[in-house]
Amino acid sequence: MSTASIVAFIEKRFGPYRKQAVFNTDEFDLSKELQCLYPTLIKEYSDYVSNHSLKPIQEYSDVQRDLTGKQQSWKAVFLYGYGHQLGKYDGFFSKTLAFAKGNSRVVNAFFSVLEPRAELPIHTGKYSGLLRAQLCLMSPTSGDFGLEVEGKKVDVPIGQVRIFDDTFPHRAWNRTEQPRVVFIVDFLRPLPFDLHVLNRLGVWLIGRTDYVKGVKRKLK
Repeated sequence: MSTASIVAFIEKRFGPYRKQAVFNTDEFDLSKELQCLYPTLIKEYSDYVSNHSLKPIQEYSDVQRDLTGKQQSWKAVFLYGYGHQLGKYDGFFSKTLAFAKGNSRVVNAFFSVLEPRAELPIHTGKYSGLLRAQLCLMSPTSGDFGLEVEGKKVDVPIGQVRIFDDTFPHRAWNRTEQPRVVFIVDFLRPLPFDLHVLNRLGVWLIGRTDYVKGVKRKLK
């Protein structure tokens, strides 16, 4: 069997647990941990961008290029993915990386930046064994911007966390003149023990696909 077939087989077992698109963040200890980390995230992100230019996300991934087209207004700083630090980041993000590496449920961690006039059309994540936590770090003070999941707008105030299943259709936009910055963590979906073990296997397999390896190479 191919890796894709094995992952698809594993995913089928999660079907009964994939019932809602947006979750009550109070149900997750991770949301509290992220909120406590908020001042650190702001500082470490600000320190980094004062010394580095951010790259459009499509420079890292053909999949994202298909989503964003020619626009250069969705940018990212990828820190951690599938058990590995992405990039060297010498002298930067020490506490943020320590958080990602020290939490066994964290699979991916990155900063996502929607520059002014950015539009992300409706899209879906590819693996239902994960949930997505989004912590808002910086946001326009007014205007038309937001996140929509399964056709409903999800408010994400500064310093607050929202958790959703990104395999449901979702989109984001920023039609203002100010950037919107969020810290995103993909983490293992809570499941019974036997499915949790299968989920870890699925994540392990995905982390060894050519797609993920390609992203890692571009970040070296």
